[in-house]
Order: sequence, then C-alpha cells, then structure tokens
Amino acid sequence: MRGVSWLLLGSVGLSLSAQAHTTRVVDGTETKAGEWPFIMHIINPRITNGSQHICGGGYLGGGIAVTAKHCIFPSEILGNLVCIGNQSTTNRNNCYPIIDVESFAGTTIGTQSVSGDLALLRLSGVPVEQPVMTIPTLSDEAQMLDNEPLTALGYGSTSYTSYIPSDTLRQRQISRQSDAACEQAFGLATGSMEVDYLCAARASYGSAPGDSGTPLIYWRNGRPIAAGIVSDGQNGITRYVRFGLYHDWIAAVAQSWLHPQSEPEPQYQLLLPDQSQPQVVLRLSNWSAMTRSLTGLSTAADSPLELPDPQCSTLAPNSRCSLALALKKTISGRYSEQIGYQLDTEVH
Repeated sequence: MRGVSWLLLGSVGLSLSAQAHTTRVVDGTETKAGEWPFIMHIINPRITNGSQHICGGGYLGGGIAVTAKHCIFPSEILGNLVCIGNQSTTNRNNCYPIIDVESFAGTTIGTQSVSGDLALLRLSGVPVEQPVMTIPTLSDEAQMLDNEPLTALGYGSTSYTSYIPSDTLRQRQISRQSDAACEQAFGLATGSMEVDYLCAARASYGSAPGDSGTPLIYWRNGRPIAAGIVSDGQNGITRYVRFGLYHDWIAAVAQSWLHPQSEPEPQYQLLLPDQSQPQVVLRLSNWSAMTRSLTGLSTAADSPLELPDPQCSTLAPNSRCSLALALKKTISGRYSEQIGYQLDTEVH
C-alpha cells in the first residue's frame, strides 16, 4: 500500500504505546449481545497489562476467518487467539487458537493492481454450528450503489480527538464514496486507485485507527453481506478491501485447508448422544463462485442411517447447508460407515 496510513498505525496493538492510541468506530451505538455472531477479533493473550485486542475480522466457516494482512505479525500470530461473536473484548468464552495463516501474496489479480491487504486464518476447535459471514462475488458487488448505505463495525474508542475506550462492539451507519472522492482524499491520480478498494466517507464518525480487518456490511433483502474489511484511510476517507476480486483466492485456500490433495479422504468419528432418535448432520459447503447441486447421496445397503427427503439440493455461491440424516434403528457398540455425496461432478 502507498505511504503510511492511520489505520495501519492504530492497529499495531503489540506495543503499549500503540495500544494507548487505539481508536475504533466513532459516534457509534453499542450492539446487542448476539447481534453480530460472525464478527471476530484477534487478541494477544501474552499481554498482561493493557488491551489484548489487535484487529477485527469475520468468520467464514470451516474453521476459517478473514482479516487484514497488515494485522498479521508472523513471529506472533500463531500464539494469538480469535474470539468470535463476542459483544465485549473481555469475553473469552468463544476464543480459538490460530493454527495456520495464509496472506495474499502479490500486488495484482490478473492484470489489475490490488492492495493485497487480505489474510485468512485457520482456527482449531470452532463448532460447526457457529454462524458464518456471507461474502459477495463480483456479480454481487456489481449491484452495489455509489451511495450504498453501509454498517461500520468495530471495538474501541468513540472519539477521534481523545482516547475514550470502549470494550464493546459498536456500529454506525455510513455510506459508500465514489472512487474519485477517494483518489482526491489520498492525493492519487484519477483512475490510479487499486481496484480492490471500496471507499466510505468518515466525516465526523465511522471507522478509525484500530478497526483494521473488521467487516463492513451492506444489506440485501434484510440479509447482512460483508462488503469488505477495514484496510486504511486518511483525510476523512476510509478504504475497505472488497471481497469480490479475492473470492477465487479465498475458495482455493479454503479447499487446500479443508481437502488437501496430498492427504487421504477425511474420516469422521461420530459420537452419538444418549437420545432415542439422534441425528447425523452432514455440513455441506460451497466455496465456489457458482451455484452447485447435490447430485448424489449414498450409504451402505444395510445402513442404519435414513436418507432425508431432498435437502440442500442446491447451494448458492459461498453458502452452507446442514443435511440431517436420522437413525432408523438402534446402534449398540461401535459402528463405522462411509457416506458418499456428490456436488455436481465432485465426489466426496
């Protein structure tokens, strides 16, 4: 990225001096508990005096989270934790260790210049029922308006002029700005801004130093969609890395982590609770940019698993679906079975 930005400086939460100046969504209102279950933040548990908060992010499912690349400090990132869905940064009830990280490498996608300020985190132990964040494809992004209403989210201070800390997640309605206004604010030549940036006016409120990596939300049919994440800003304009251009990269990294080609097909051990009619839940994920169809599902001929009526028959881009299989007879002792399913021509 060009120059030194105020969000980059504010997000360096590893030094005590940086922590003291960390500020976030200004003139925002406090969110309700559970209102944003997929919003997450990175903490450094080794800090014992001062805020442990480093950056924000969003949970994508499958143990994978997204944040800004400039939030990643290679020497310390694997010792940090990601806390998901907490209203307060002091809540440690839903925090998970980072076991791998993949930062976008490069400054172009095809022939287009990009900031590259995006990174994925692989987490350990996240339950499958954890709510996930929806990210748009390029075609989804094309439907956004120049002055699209947006929801800025972040943890921390409520002032630009002085440090007034807040330990709770806050939100503020802002609006999208044109590329021309963004280029003027950053002193860039017309048409020279990286194509992966989406700009929003801060005016006297909105995102601020320390919000790096936190998602920016737009709405379609009452449904929240993450337009991008906080990257940098100056002169009252914030730049957010938008997801559309990175959709294929995100999908490729997710596939390499969830289904590595060098490893055998994954095997799952199911521990059934003491219930009269427990269910087996198969969680399907479509990380591609296209709609996919569930074209096949099979079990052994003598399987105690009862196939459901058609469920999850189609999966929209970047979507998940939970397929419930019921037990049609009692299982006593240890039982092992392979379940096969097919998404279009891809067999699992």
